[in-house]
Amino acid sequence: MDEAARRVFDDRRLFTYRELTAVPVAECGEPLVAMNADPASAIQTGTLALPWIRSGALDRLRLAGQTLRRREPRLHLLVLETYRSLTRQRQGYEHYLAEFGRSRPELDRAALMEYVHLHVAVPDVAGHPTGGAIDLTLADEAGPLDMGSAYGDFSTPLYHAFAEGTSEAQRANRMLLRQVMIEAGFAPFTGEWWHFSYGDREWAAVWGRPSAIYEQRDVPATEEPPT
Repeated sequence: MDEAARRVFDDRRLFTYRELTAVPVAECGEPLVAMNADPASAIQTGTLALPWIRSGALDRLRLAGQTLRRREPRLHLLVLETYRSLTRQRQGYEHYLAEFGRSRPELDRAALMEYVHLHVAVPDVAGHPTGGAIDLTLADEAGPLDMGSAYGDFSTPLYHAFAEGTSEAQRANRMLLRQVMIEAGFAPFTGEWWHFSYGDREWAAVWGRPSAIYEQRDVPATEEPPT
């Protein structure tokens, strides 16, 4: 791991919604392409609602899978979600905004938005609608490895990448996933052990890039992704 990747690996910051809105976006023009299983690169997929991903992010995911295979030949990456439409992102955000609004009535609107952002990104800065964000885990022939909490389970604080209360084996699994993804050029979202991104605002902030390179796209599930 080089010095820049080591810095990112050790960085536990959670960027706020306000910080991410300050990151400019300079769209690079890479297309959305099909997200399919690629056994040669140690990549398998779950059931993806919208199985698309930016081409550059897919190239880097293959690098991560190949690195994983060299280190742990029995393991592969299991992709759980890639592209998410802006419409679906808004629906998820509004759901959690209402849910946490009821459970945290002491928060004003601005504070509530930042709190919800740690669980579901505010739509206008979210990474999944760019096609560059990926939710994934490690798996072997028997299925997903034990990461200490289930994917998408916000009922426990263990979803945080560095959460206390995980076992040594669970921490090792999380750090292996974090390492191979960062070495491939992805940015980790420390608030969720399963979330990584390339090209979006989070990525630019984490790696210290002058701008994001992927803008958001809103492609209905019934349509083919635009090239």
